[in-house]
Amino acid sequence: MLSWQILETVRLASEDEGLLILILDLARERDDITRLRAFMALNEIFKRTGGDVKSRVLKNHLDVFIDTLTDENERIVMKALRALGHLVEGIPLEEKEFLEITEVLTNLVENSNRDIVTLEAIDVLSKVRPVRMSESINTKINKLIGSDDPYLKTIGLRLLANSFIPSDDVDALRLLLTEAYTLLFSGEDFLLELILDVLGDVMKYPLPADVKDEVVRISKVVGELIHQKEDPLVRIKAKEVSGRVTSFISSSQSVGEFRRF
Repeated sequence: MLSWQILETVRLASEDEGLLILILDLARERDDITRLRAFMALNEIFKRTGGDVKSRVLKNHLDVFIDTLTDENERIVMKALRALGHLVEGIPLEEKEFLEITEVLTNLVENSNRDIVTLEAIDVLSKVRPVRMSESINTKINKLIGSDDPYLKTIGLRLLANSFIPSDDVDALRLLLTEAYTLLFSGEDFLLELILDVLGDVMKYPLPADVKDEVVRISKVVGELIHQKEDPLVRIKAKEVSGRVTSFISSSQSVGEFRRF
């Protein structure tokens, strides 16, 4: 199948759900070339597919991706990861889907050599969020946060950040900020980028004054990263977090002064 033929298939499948299901069936074939092309097409289809269709694919055909992500062919795994990333983007997941996806992706990260597959799996995980919290989801997230592996811990914090509104759950927010603080002392640039992304997203919300002490601690470390790290991307992300932290601290002080008055 030539590239122009793939593009034509993508155009048609974006309008015809029956053709989309046929491509999903092709992704189950034994032939590697067929599967590779199927996932290439699915990647493009999910970029332009609406939420209702993506939700049905997740409900009825998630096994196509789960089974493929344990394949020995790294090229196919990469294509499946990219397609899955577009599939889950913007779609809140039911408990079953959330747990299946996070399980297979965290296994990939845990058993990898910190290669391109790891990066792609973490990127997909950053887009995963549940429709609602449940005991099983909470247990999964807490297990990751409690891991000795800093990457799994960071993934747990990302999933936690994707699963709650900071202003509504002070205990979860305090846990996130406390664990994030310890990870900021990692010397690994990519890990720092990940945790700074989590903090940047959390700090977009109006935070309760109850966590001011945790935020002040983070502020000091982030300030050091701005001046000490050589990696420009780490410095940029640290500056973004620092700006939001400063705004929060300033607003907290203003509220405190008003209350004393």
